[in-house]
Amino acid sequence: MTLKRGQTNELELWAWHEAAVSGDVRAARKDCTRVMYAVDGKPVARCHLDHAWPSTLEVGALKAGPAEALYETVTLICERLHRLAP
Repeated sequence: MTLKRGQTNELELWAWHEAAVSGDVRAARKDCTRVMYAVDGKPVARCHLDHAWPSTLEVGALKAGPAEALYETVTLICERLHRLAP
């Protein structure tokens, strides 16, 4: 699963990726849930990931010129993906 978000000051995602890269399996593999929301704020889709870990973490390139948002993209690998009711 690949997720993209605007760059933030939070370091939790980076620490999680570092644990995965360093081979710390206990710290790297986590159960998590992804929830997608409609424009009105109501949940429309939910997936649960068993023993997920970030395999890649990328930050978009900075460009000269007009201000553009900086994004980070993470690819999560998991042992099992469950589709749940919203």
